[in-house]
Amino acid sequence: MREGAERASEQARRLMGVSAQDGEAVLAHASRSLDLWVRCGTVFADGAQTLWKEMVSTSRAAVERRMSGLSQATGARTVADLMAVQDRLTREEIDSLLGSGRRMAEISVRIAQDAAERLAENPAGRPRPAPPTQDRI
Repeated sequence: MREGAERASEQARRLMGVSAQDGEAVLAHASRSLDLWVRCGTVFADGAQTLWKEMVSTSRAAVERRMSGLSQATGARTVADLMAVQDRLTREEIDSLLGSGRRMAEISVRIAQDAAERLAENPAGRPRPAPPTQDRI
């Protein structure tokens, strides 16, 4: 089976006028590109999971605040007390939304930075080779 694949690869290279050396360079470049996609995909998947946990945590806290607020509102004895509870709950909700948005933005920046670092990494510790040029293919 391997021999058949090698034969097919050789025929494809001859049809395209690509030497074996250039074909290997193209294959090596494609392999490195795939490796980068996998490494960045892992960063994005981990980041998405972190963002999801933040959203769930924010939603859970909001439900708890609203239940507590409802309890406080039903305990109000005057309209002024009810308005004070409503004002406090509104401020808390806005603060929570702003805090959650800030944390999600920070997580998003961290995800982008991690992905950029992965792109800059070279597993072999050597400068990243240039991709094959059109005149070499």
